[in-house]
Amino acid sequence: MSGTSAPTGEQRVDWRIAAPPAGRWVDSPMVRAIIALGSGVVFYALRNWFINPDGEAFPMKFMVAVPLRGFHATHDEMWELYIHSRFWAFTNATLGWSVAQSYQVLSCAAGAVFVFLLLTYVRRFESRHQLPAFLACVAGGYMQLFFGDVENYTLMTALVMAYFLAAAWSLRDRGSVAVPSVLLALAITFHLEAGFLLPSLAYLYLSAWTRGQRVQVGLAIAGSLFVVGGTFVFFHVAGLPIGDLFANSHAIGHGGHFRQMLATPSVSYYVQIARLSLLLVPAWIVVPFLLLSRRISWDPINVHLALASIVMTVFVLCWKPQLGIDNDWNLYAMAAVPISLLAWRNVFNAIGDGRIPWPVVALIALFSAHSYSWVIANHFL
Repeated sequence: MSGTSAPTGEQRVDWRIAAPPAGRWVDSPMVRAIIALGSGVVFYALRNWFINPDGEAFPMKFMVAVPLRGFHATHDEMWELYIHSRFWAFTNATLGWSVAQSYQVLSCAAGAVFVFLLLTYVRRFESRHQLPAFLACVAGGYMQLFFGDVENYTLMTALVMAYFLAAAWSLRDRGSVAVPSVLLALAITFHLEAGFLLPSLAYLYLSAWTRGQRVQVGLAIAGSLFVVGGTFVFFHVAGLPIGDLFANSHAIGHGGHFRQMLATPSVSYYVQIARLSLLLVPAWIVVPFLLLSRRISWDPINVHLALASIVMTVFVLCWKPQLGIDNDWNLYAMAAVPISLLAWRNVFNAIGDGRIPWPVVALIALFSAHSYSWVIANHFL
């Protein structure tokens, strides 16, 4: 906060935040790692005690499946459930942990990884305001995922963040498109919801193809197919038959009943979806103002983020929450990642190394207060 002299001789208060001193504080991997580890501790200290019906059913499912075949998994959440069930089996045998406690630890660990990757991502913003940019990106209720959520979206969301980081590297620095391609394939094998980002991957392929990286595109496709195909083969051999996929997967409508997967439109339904969306990703509010003021420069990274954001918006509007909107809030949380990155990347790129205007500071504070009051409330349930 600094004072400036007005023409009348009165002192006015300048509420804009000045740019930090020369040097970029998150350039150091050690600093990013320390912040990420500290975040993991905070996540666990304020871990979520709201457990939806799926989470409440995990103990029985794990206790039945793990002794029989060593793990519990479904075709929609293969590696996510496999890792969680195996981790519970180990920690229960050695430490006596419950299913909820084992989930909470892995969710918080995924949050620490997410924070490290996000801090690495904001280094690419054309601004030295990296701490405010990071705080803006995490000023959304979707971060509740990493406060020990007992559900199957946390590991996948950390992988999705890695995908967007690798995609930015591919688009800006002409890095290999195989890296984001394989990361997204891996995310899909953790949870099929990540498959809704495939249109954004197609854009990466197109960009690499037009740059003459045709061999890399071929390798990227082959690597992704290997990850997905190898995962299905592994689980088929381990006791999750591929033949059960058609009848049991949401992606195939549990036997072709796709209509059951789609929401029934109504005014009250979309009012609730709007309420939840503003809680999970308040950066929604910022995007229309950026578009109207033409603050979004349509470089390849913005096009990629915008395409991912549009597809995830369609998902939020159309996909039916099987447990009800409030119980299934985490189903929609991953959509916040591309939307937040798109909004705040363009806000801070527009600011550059100048002072942050007070409305931006106020929005970050408001969004944070709104989101983390919900996080804290769920901790004390």
